[in-house]
Amino acid sequence: MSIKTKPIQFFERFHWATLYQLCPECGEQMSEVYKSCERHSIFIWYECPQDQCRGQWLQRYSRDDF
Repeated sequence: MSIKTKPIQFFERFHWATLYQLCPECGEQMSEVYKSCERHSIFIWYECPQDQCRGQWLQRYSRDDF
């Protein structure tokens, strides 16, 4: 694997995690475990449901998006 393709794969994993709540570690659909509202933002914490995976993701949304 060349060094030039490594960053592309890294950012691509997080792109899919952001758009579709897919685990950046294994690609499984993550489940919402916590939601918090602070000022003008909504924070949603996602975790991977796979037993052997430790994938997690925190997504921030503007309240205007909801």
